[in-house]
Amino acid sequence: MNNLYGKLGVSSRTQAVARARELSLL
Repeated sequence: MNNLYGKLGVSSRTQAVARARELSLL
């Protein structure tokens, strides 16, 4: 999962969730 976070440019699960939400809105 750390590799996935790295690809998304996030360092924590909270940021990953927020990032995923942003991407889903695009």
